[in-house]
Formats: sequence, structure tokens, C-alpha cells
Amino acid sequence: MNNLTLESTGIGGIFRNSLRLYKNNFIKCVVILFPLQITFFLVCVLSVIFKIGKHSFAGLGTTTVCFVLVLLLSMVYALSAGAIVYLISAAFLNKRIGIMEACKKVTPHVFGLWILMLLSGLIIFGGLAMKIIPGIIFMIFLSFIVPVMIVEKKKTGATMRRSFELVAGSFGKVLTTLLLLALVQIVYMYIMGTGIFTIAEFTGISPMQQLSFSGELINMGIINFFNLLLTPFYMITLISLYYGIKAGKEGFNQEAMASFVGR
Repeated sequence: MNNLTLESTGIGGIFRNSLRLYKNNFIKCVVILFPLQITFFLVCVLSVIFKIGKHSFAGLGTTTVCFVLVLLLSMVYALSAGAIVYLISAAFLNKRIGIMEACKKVTPHVFGLWILMLLSGLIIFGGLAMKIIPGIIFMIFLSFIVPVMIVEKKKTGATMRRSFELVAGSFGKVLTTLLLLALVQIVYMYIMGTGIFTIAEFTGISPMQQLSFSGELINMGIINFFNLLLTPFYMITLISLYYGIKAGKEGFNQEAMASFVGR
């Protein structure tokens, strides 16, 4: 069996659970997140087109196109993130569910998640625009909005308050976990950057020179590929942390989760 537990556990236990879940559900998570990365790649492609050619799209300005694409990107993210919550919840019970089943379960909540993410994004952006630190604090306190809305079936405002409540009760644990995730990402990006520079030198292309349109596309494709490998671990760790905090504070157990997964 997978030796996972919903009992309250320390940060080490959270990461051990996350690594097991990542390993056992990697392919499914990648498939679920693939449309998100494709959408993000298209956003990057259009940004390069605007930068290199200074073109408009179908008579629309750059700002309008980017706004539409951000809305689309957030919608796809809502579906992907919600589906992964169902997938990982089932994995905690050693129950296998398919990709389509996970997506089907989250479909009724996609619009609510979408609105929630847009509002959260505006709050975080507003905080970053003020003095940066408030934005980071908002980002930390809104870490659990996706699992809260999916698992606890709360409305937008109640979901935000609930996320604040859960984080406030375990702020040190959440902050430490997020800092470790940030460290993992920094190391991962350093390794990825070293690899890209090595490939560039091998092919005789200076990494610092202005890339052609095709060069920009290849570079973005590589970055998106590596992001696709890391993003599932980030999401899974936040879900594991959420369940760990619920188990510690409220006695959330396998029986309660079985009820949620079976809905």
C-alpha cells in the first residue's frame, strides 16, 4: 500500500507524503496540467509576436488580447487544480480514479473556482503593488483556497476566510513549507538554467544574444516542459499540507475523506 496518513504530521511527513503521491500520480497530474501549459505557452507565443513584430491580433490591441488570454488561462487552471485535488484525495485512500472522472467531479465548481482565483489574484496583485510584503502575506494566507472550495463546498467569501483561518492557526508550518517549496523551485530552476546554457553553448548559440522567433519558441517550450514536471509536486504538497492541518485541528480522517471522494 502507499503508507499515506491523514494524521497530523510534521513538515517532514508532509513532504514524504507529497513525494509518494507525486511518484504514484505523476502521469495523471501531467496529463491534467498539460492543457494549462499549452495555454500558457500560447500566451508566451503571442507575447513574443507582439514584442518582435509589434502586431495586433484581429484588430485588437495587445492589452485586450492579453486580458482575454489571462481569463482563459485562469479558467484552465481552475479546472486543472480542482481535478488534482480530487485525484490526490482519492490517492490518500489508496483509491484510483481516472483523469476524466476527476475532471468530471470538479466541473460543477469550475466557475466558482475561476471567480475565486481572479479575486485572489487581484488581492495579491494589489498587495504587491503597495509594498510587496502585503502581497506575499496575502499569497500565504490564500494558499488553501482551491482545496477549501472543493472539499468543504464553500462560497467565494467563505472560502477566503476559511483559508485565512487555517493558515493563521498553523502559520509557522505553512510559511516553512512554502519557503522549502520556493527553495526547491530555485534549485530546480538553477539546474534547468544550467542545462539550457549548456545546450546553447553546445549548439554555438550565445544564451545572451537576441533570439530569433523560432529560438524564443524553443526556449519557452523547454521552460514550459520543465515547469510541467515541477508544478504537480507544488500542488500536491499544498494539498497534503491542507489535509495535515485539518487532521490536526479538526480530526479530519479517512472516513470524512471517503465521504468527500465518493460524492
